[in-house]
Amino acid sequence: MLTFAWLALTALGCGQAFTDRQPTEQTYVGPLGSTGALVAVTAQDGRFRAYVCGDDATRATYTQWFDGTLSDGAGSAKGGELVLELKQRSATKVVGTIERAGTRVSFELRTPEGAGGFWAAKGELCATGLIALDDGRVQGAYCSAPLVRSQVVPVRPPAEGDENLAVYLGAGRSQEWLKRVSLNGQ
Repeated sequence: MLTFAWLALTALGCGQAFTDRQPTEQTYVGPLGSTGALVAVTAQDGRFRAYVCGDDATRATYTQWFDGTLSDGAGSAKGGELVLELKQRSATKVVGTIERAGTRVSFELRTPEGAGGFWAAKGELCATGLIALDDGRVQGAYCSAPLVRSQVVPVRPPAEGDENLAVYLGAGRSQEWLKRVSLNGQ
């Protein structure tokens, strides 16, 4: 009987638990409920960087950057008028909410399996960001004037493995290079 108990405990200990202190970065992307906005989170070693980017109707209200820490897979951060809460995190999924003016919207993000991802560059007035989902949806924004966010458009659709991505900034068609978001280098 003692041998059986030892074997059971040993078997339980063989599985590796997911912790906040993962040595490799994990990126998660997905929609913000039915708002038209997309959300991206990159997490590693108990910290995270997140970006929410609205569509044409929500770009001014739901586009924001966040930096925070994680404890037991959860964390929160404030950005402008938005509060982001990560409630549950695993190796393949993040569940959370964004709160704005007393209204909470839920999201469930997944790790990209194809061309999905999260890119950014330090802009002149604010950081430029781009989120791509595996289903082909792409949204990004930059500051064209103080507190005015305008759409960016990829020069070409993102492809799996893209570390750098060129985007057009607004109607002027000037270009900027974005780099895949990394907590180690950005």
